[in-house]
Amino acid sequence: MKTFLTAALLAVSPALVLAETYDSSGTVSGQSSAVVTALDDGRVIMFAPSTQDAFKMDTDGHPFADMTGNCNGTIEINGPAARGTGHCVYENAAGENLVVNWIARQFDAKGAFHGDWIVVGGTGGMASASGGGSFVSRTDQSTGSQNITLSGALTL
Repeated sequence: MKTFLTAALLAVSPALVLAETYDSSGTVSGQSSAVVTALDDGRVIMFAPSTQDAFKMDTDGHPFADMTGNCNGTIEINGPAARGTGHCVYENAAGENLVVNWIARQFDAKGAFHGDWIVVGGTGGMASASGGGSFVSRTDQSTGSQNITLSGALTL
C-alpha cells in the first residue's frame, strides 16, 4: 500500500518532487528614470520606473541569471520612512516571465530604499515559482544607475 501511495503522489504532483529552491543572494544592475514630486512638510512622492538588465547571483545556475525586465511603482518618502509598492516583470532567454511584487519600507541616510520582494507568479517554467526576500536599492541620482542587493529564496 505504501508503494502505491508514493507512486500515486508522484503521478499526481510531480512539481512537489521536482521543486528546487535557490538562494537568491546577489545583485541587480539597472537604470532608473524616477520622477520626484515634492509635497508639503518635506514629503515626496516618487514614481519609480526602471529597467534591470544584469543579475549577478551568488548561486551558479540561478534562474534570475539570464533575466532582464521592467519595474514600476510609487513610493512616498517622509524622512527615513518610506512606503510604496510596485511590480517587476522579468523575462528569461526562453521567453518565460516571472512577476515580482516589491514593497519599500525605509529610506536610509545614504539614499537607499530597503524593502521586501515576493514572487507573484510566472509563465512557462516559472509558472510554479514562489519565494521572496529583502532588497536594498541604491540609485545614483546624477546618472540614474541603479544597484539592488537581494537576499531570500526562489523556489521552482
